Amino acid sequence: MYNPVSKAFRDDVHMFDMNLDRYTHVSVVDAMEFSQRFNSAPGNGADDQHDLDCDALSNKHNSCWARGEQCHDVFYVGDDSGNPTGDHNDLFDGGARHMQIRHMCGWLKPRGPGANGLSVSNRNKVRSYMLGDAKEMFITEYALAAAENAFHKLQTKEVEGECQTFGSAIYNGTRPAQTVLSGANADRRLKRPEAGKTYTKADFITVYLTTAVTKENFEIMLQNDIPLPISVIMARPFCTYQMGTAILARGGLELGAYRDD
Repeated sequence: MYNPVSKAFRDDVHMFDMNLDRYTHVSVVDAMEFSQRFNSAPGNGADDQHDLDCDALSNKHNSCWARGEQCHDVFYVGDDSGNPTGDHNDLFDGGARHMQIRHMCGWLKPRGPGANGLSVSNRNKVRSYMLGDAKEMFITEYALAAAENAFHKLQTKEVEGECQTFGSAIYNGTRPAQTVLSGANADRRLKRPEAGKTYTKADFITVYLTTAVTKENFEIMLQNDIPLPISVIMARPFCTYQMGTAILARGGLELGAYRDD
């Protein structure tokens, strides 16, 4: 049974404990709490990637990222990832350029011609419904799939998921050409669009993709029933087995294993 206390129960996992021969419920919120992926000491986090501030992540990522094309980490932007920081300030909350969800898995390149992280077809799809600078912003194939998956899941969830995350895109009414969210007072929350409201799919996808990659943001999303751009795998690195039977083998005539050379 799911833990009724956990608000993120739809994304919780069950770990099969072979030692106890039973399933153990594990909350993704708990998994995030004990994860060593994130940094808890400001200024001692992972190195910047393409001038993106990655201080929210553990510095243990550095050794993996240094392997270049041999690194397949979900938080690795990639060596040849265009210009992830060349976007307008409106896409970075007008402040520091933190690593955002849209930068995740930058090493995973689209097949064939690409356009700032996306395949030509996916870039044209983004241009068809997103606004202003968001049409051309750097987005990885992985991140776009995660954002659209989260949007579609939100349409079928029984709970009205809604939250505001740190680092997401802002609305700048003084420069209409750079406007990335709709409405006179753009809504920067992650939530389900409502009929007759100005908040649209474009707003959700833009805010989702520009959310900074931090433990706090992921916890806020979980607690408010917004699907994460990552999955959690619970694994036991060491298992103990009890042997129930044993076979003792020996050579000799009586066993038919004798050879007379």
